[in-house]
Order: sequence, then structure tokens, then C-alpha cells
Amino acid sequence: MASSDGSDVETQSLLNSGDRTLRSWKDTVFPGISWDKSIVWITAAQIIMYIISCVLSRSYEPNERTLMLLGAAYAPAFSNFQLWRVVTPLFLHATILHLVLNLVFILHISLRLEERYGTKKFLVTYFLSAIVGNLLSMLMQPWALSVGASTAGFGIIGGMAAEVSVVWCKLSEELKRIYSMDICILAVLIYFLSFGRTVDTFGHLGGFLAGVALVCYYNKEIEDLPKWFRVLFYGCSALCATILVVSPPLLLLRYPYRVAATP
Repeated sequence: MASSDGSDVETQSLLNSGDRTLRSWKDTVFPGISWDKSIVWITAAQIIMYIISCVLSRSYEPNERTLMLLGAAYAPAFSNFQLWRVVTPLFLHATILHLVLNLVFILHISLRLEERYGTKKFLVTYFLSAIVGNLLSMLMQPWALSVGASTAGFGIIGGMAAEVSVVWCKLSEELKRIYSMDICILAVLIYFLSFGRTVDTFGHLGGFLAGVALVCYYNKEIEDLPKWFRVLFYGCSALCATILVVSPPLLLLRYPYRVAATP
């Protein structure tokens, strides 16, 4: 009987240890994840849309025709007043690897930002970064078909980079360690994700600029801001405003196609 009790205690101890390890892993990869976070619901919607796109394509990966039908960013379609194409690409992905890399990476960095600034400011950052990124992408690459949440993801990266730069000297040692690890991971990911024929470099750039501008705006009341803060804030804000104001009329007037067709 004593032996059985000892075995039960040992088993329970192992289970508790495994549970703590699982929680520790989850908190490291997805800090503070819960259904209260809007990014979790967005992620669920993106997974559902990937399944729908595969069903419509009758394949384990969606084809271009289906992605076009569901709202991929494509300048000629935007020029026909399909204005929703600045947002719908967020919920579409070209391959399962594309989906997994986008969602794990974006979910990891978004949870902390949403916790820090609240749902409303997070959603503004997420969607406005995507809109700026997709507009710039369609303007600069009018014949490209673009999908994915990386425009919003680079907005979150830009926001995190701006925040860390501004408040670094005020962070605790634990937060400095966490952010340093994140920055190293992001630097590697950015290096591999920002170059190549199929990579939406302009979309990433537009999203990044919007993220920097918005998070600088959220932190503009902090005391003892560095001297370069206003230059960064106003510079990124001016670039984003230009993209938002200039891109739609140029696209609707089909200006990028005339430039692309010029010998």
C-alpha cells in the first residue's frame, strides 16, 4: 500500500512537472495567450480562411485563381474599385508553410503589444500597417499577386523596435533580456524573409513605417524622450500619410501600369 502511494505521488509529481514545462514553453512562445486577445481570433480566422481556400482549390494548397477570388492584393483589381483588397490579403496565405511561419511569428510578437497598448490601439496598428503596406506594394509592384499577414507583422515589428528604442534605458533587466532575444530572432527572420523574387519587400517596408509611426504616437507623452524621437515620428508619419493619400488615386487612375509599360 505504501509502495502504491509512493508511486502515485511520483506520478503526480511528474505530471505537475510536465504541466509546468508546458506552461513555461507556452508563455515563452505565446506570452499571455488567451481568447481575450483579438490577435487570437484573427489567427483563428486566418486558419479557417486557409482551409476554405484549399477546399475551393481542391488541393492542400490554394491556387492563384482562388486567392484572386478571395481578395488577394492585386493592383488591376483595386483599380476596378475592389478597395477591400488592402485588407483581405491579411487572411489569405499561399502555402501551409507560409501560414505557419506568418502566424507563429506574428502571434508571438503581437500578444505582448496588445497587452501593452490594449485591443483598440493594437487593432489600429495591425490593420493600418497592413493597409499602408498593401497600398505601397500595389503601387510599386502593380502586376504582383500578394497575400499574407506579413505587412501587418512588419508593422508590429516596427512598433516593437520603436518602443524598445525609446524606453530601453528604463526597462528592467528581465525585459531587456526578453526583448534582446526577440530582436535576435526577428533579425534572423527579417534577413531570410526580406529578400527574394517572391517576397513583398515594399509591403513589408510600408507596414514597418506605419508601425513605427503609430507606436511613436502612443508614446509621445513619455518624459525625457531622446532627441531623435520627433524626427523619427514625424518622418515616418509623413511617409505613411503620403502613401495613404497618393496611392489610391494613382492606382485608380492606373498610373503604375503606364509607367511599367513604358519602354
